Amino acid sequence: MWKIIRLSLLLLCFLILFVLSAFANAYGKVVFLEWDNNGCQIATMNPDGTDVRILTERVGNYEHPRWSPDGKKIAYNELDVENEAYNLWIINSDGYSPELISNSAYWGASWSPDGKKIAFMSIIERAIMIMDLQTRETSQLVEGGVPVWSPDGKNIAYRPFKLPDDILYFINPVTGEKKNIDLTKKGIQILHKSYSPIAWSPDGKKIAFFGEENVRNLSGIYIMDSDGTSVISKYIGNSNVWIAKYPTWSPDGKQIMFDTPKGIEKMDIDGEVSTLVYDNGSYPDWQNSPNAPVTPQEKASTTWGHVKYDSLKK
Repeated sequence: MWKIIRLSLLLLCFLILFVLSAFANAYGKVVFLEWDNNGCQIATMNPDGTDVRILTERVGNYEHPRWSPDGKKIAYNELDVENEAYNLWIINSDGYSPELISNSAYWGASWSPDGKKIAFMSIIERAIMIMDLQTRETSQLVEGGVPVWSPDGKNIAYRPFKLPDDILYFINPVTGEKKNIDLTKKGIQILHKSYSPIAWSPDGKKIAFFGEENVRNLSGIYIMDSDGTSVISKYIGNSNVWIAKYPTWSPDGKQIMFDTPKGIEKMDIDGEVSTLVYDNGSYPDWQNSPNAPVTPQEKASTTWGHVKYDSLKK
């Protein structure tokens, strides 16, 4: 009798662990910059701020971490202080095999939906470049910066340097066709800049962005339809004080996460109240691949209250 009870309890525990694991996978992981008194590192966590895992081996001048579409890799920039240039790196999502993609003063990284290409800005040419990750061939797309690929691959949002910077511009990476969204007549500036790129919802129907209202002297996170209609403010405040930036969407499109002076916060797109997720974090990017692999527990060891990878990383 006791054997049957023990077996039943064991099966129940496995079932609970399976459900919790499925829930975590469905909502994806978040990659972000984790800060301490010495600087920052690339890290991942659950959407509720638990299971923080440091991926990089040392503190550095990291920026702009971005998940690959399949959730297996992360692209990010690191400032090379000695050469005064940004390097582009790609690392596995488990923290292994960091690879230097380019040390040619490239900034930013936006994956194509199929994960075969990356768009970024060349600081020297002041232009958006596209790299084929298999051949490593690079071609120039258009003058400008801050590229963000749409989920369907048909548009790349960018910031031209010689045009007004309060309007959102797009270019088709295949045809070169250009268009824009101008909300200035509604009194809203779309500030698509390096410190806060726009973010498409997973289905491509909406765009979250850092914006500013001149009349009411307000700034923060706004959400609009992808054609520029139905603009709503989500997390705004006095423009003289930094309120929120760097939005990113949950895989189901029902929540957004963003960077605030308090840390990383999130809220329902239909809600009004935000929740603090992680106080020592910034630059979040929510993984949009529910089937991405989970970091193996046996490769991690606890250090300084976080989960930090061992010295086997290469």
